[in-house]
Amino acid sequence: MIQNTIFYSDPYKEEFSATVTSCVEENGAYLITLSDTAFYPEGGGQPADTGFLMSAKGVIALVSHVREVGQAIYHVADKPLNTGDTVKGVINMSRRRALMQIHTGEHIVSGLIHTLYGFENVGFHISPAPAVKELRDQGNDFICTIDTSGPLDENMLMRIEEEANRAIWRNIPVNASFYTEDEVCDKEYRSKKELSGVIRLVNIEGVDVCACCGLHTRTTGEVGMIKILDSQVYKKGNRITLACGAGALYDYRRKNQELLAISQRLSAKPHEALKAFEQLEESKKALQYEMYGCEERLMDLLVSSAQGDNISCPVFNMPNASTELIRRLALKGVDKFRLCVAFTVCDESIRFAVSSNTEDLKAISQAINAQGGRCGGRAPIIQGATPCTIEELTGILSSLGYIVKAINL
Repeated sequence: MIQNTIFYSDPYKEEFSATVTSCVEENGAYLITLSDTAFYPEGGGQPADTGFLMSAKGVIALVSHVREVGQAIYHVADKPLNTGDTVKGVINMSRRRALMQIHTGEHIVSGLIHTLYGFENVGFHISPAPAVKELRDQGNDFICTIDTSGPLDENMLMRIEEEANRAIWRNIPVNASFYTEDEVCDKEYRSKKELSGVIRLVNIEGVDVCACCGLHTRTTGEVGMIKILDSQVYKKGNRITLACGAGALYDYRRKNQELLAISQRLSAKPHEALKAFEQLEESKKALQYEMYGCEERLMDLLVSSAQGDNISCPVFNMPNASTELIRRLALKGVDKFRLCVAFTVCDESIRFAVSSNTEDLKAISQAINAQGGRCGGRAPIIQGATPCTIEELTGILSSLGYIVKAINL
């Protein structure tokens, strides 16, 4: 961790001047070091800054990534710059501010989890928010996941979210300072691992004190708002997903637009959309039950109509039928025929089911598979698919000694 840098002394500095101290090519990109920099390198859980470097001659090198190796900070650029040249650096401040917001929000939430419930943040990750092109400046807002050491239920999460936003409203100063090991030995602070050497503590009074090398807002008020978007059981605790500031606003805007669209389709007010959906579900269940009864009566009629034809194997064609419906129809005739077959044409194949209480279904399955089909199962029913035509399928059954009759709905 390099202490004497612009990004630590002034995290809000958007433009700066520096001298190019080295420039080497690596895998088609150029690694540039500077005498000083405002570009934050990836670290402390925070993604790197982006922006550009511009020489006095007007050469603009786009910076897509920044990394720290030992005591060097490498700016990954698309063009080379001459060693010794003075350059102007410009930070993508929209991205920087969004990252500072989400990182400070993570400190607030993690500190409250620890203070209120005694659990630790055992891992967190900042990543770009899902793109919603019409709602946001893509690439400049983020979400954060926090893994906790213990379980948090819905009520606990609601309390954490409320207290986190109260901390924002109080506009508490966020202070970051460097200390030696001796200076922090009597201080209480959060850290995921034992630290040595120079230690940087980020202090939000009454909320959190944490060892961190990332960048943060000046005050909690600049975070804007914190919204917990999701929480899933993860290992011994939870994996919480949250958004802050503009990211939380964009998430709310998108969900509100979706709610309005859903409520309009349901002919309901937004606050009554869930109730309207539940009523729709109940209506759907009633229709499904009624449809099931109609299907049963239809299949009974089909089987009854086939019984008087002195056939040993009716083959029922059910256009656009589901696999489940084909299976039910085949089982309807299991006690009435030596063999009962139901099928439907699907794309370039036939899906079928064959039932019997008396016949060797394994032999029938083998005969169909020998013609390129895929058939499996065990008595009283087998099912599968075949590239054969219906004529070829009935031919296979006829060759096995069955009196076959195709019946179309």
